[in-house]
Amino acid sequence: MSVIAKNYLYDLPEDILVLIYKKAFKATLKEIEDMRETLDNYDRLVEYIKKNHYDPYKTRAIWSIMLCYRRDVGDPYYKYFLHYADSETDFLRLNKQKMCRYNPAYSSIKYLDFPIYPIKERITAESYRDVKKILEKYTSIYLSNYIETVKANEKEYVREYLNIKRLELCDNKIRIEYVDTVVFKCSIDIYINILETYNFIAKIFKILNIYNNLYPRYNLEFMNDLGDLREWFNYNSFFCGFTISDTSDSGDSGDSGDTLLSRFYSARYT
Repeated sequence: MSVIAKNYLYDLPEDILVLIYKKAFKATLKEIEDMRETLDNYDRLVEYIKKNHYDPYKTRAIWSIMLCYRRDVGDPYYKYFLHYADSETDFLRLNKQKMCRYNPAYSSIKYLDFPIYPIKERITAESYRDVKKILEKYTSIYLSNYIETVKANEKEYVREYLNIKRLELCDNKIRIEYVDTVVFKCSIDIYINILETYNFIAKIFKILNIYNNLYPRYNLEFMNDLGDLREWFNYNSFFCGFTISDTSDSGDSGDSGDTLLSRFYSARYT
């Protein structure tokens, strides 16, 4: 009699073995999938930066986080970066490992704020009420129709706005609330979402502006105030970074919290 017990695992059918391996290595596979998604998002971000430069006839979020000081790269490399490097994406390339690293603090993020001028102080209370109503209501309608379109065209349609739950206009910011299933894993996820969300809001402004021009008889005072907000938002399109705070304490800029505070300016800022 053999003292070595037979391993019957390899006698099982192939489909059963696959299920066993998937169960045994589930956590490892999840880590690999998450890293693959992160690297894909990194490539998307680099591609976005390369394709979207400043264009006065096209409103898009412009990446404006660049290396500009010797301390950013160190003396030995400064001359190289000054004369030969790619100023648009070197910040990403030098910080790739750090920006792709998982950060559990990001998983609590539920909101994204775009600071604006104190709109309630510059327009009438009635106009603010109407601007808030049409911007929030139309965004809700657009997102609802968008989701239905995605469901009807599962493979063909771009799925870039499914993470947005709603938009809220406040006195000094436009707030985006994300759906509950959104989980940010790293800085790359955050960068991609801020750029795409800015472009989403710009699209909403553009549609409302087109509607106002097509039907001038509805060109009410509040639509002019909405147009002023649109122009201001479009003008401040240079993305320069973000901080994180908590909705209960907007002054906190630490690494934990549920709210992203985006920084956009009207010109390239370093």
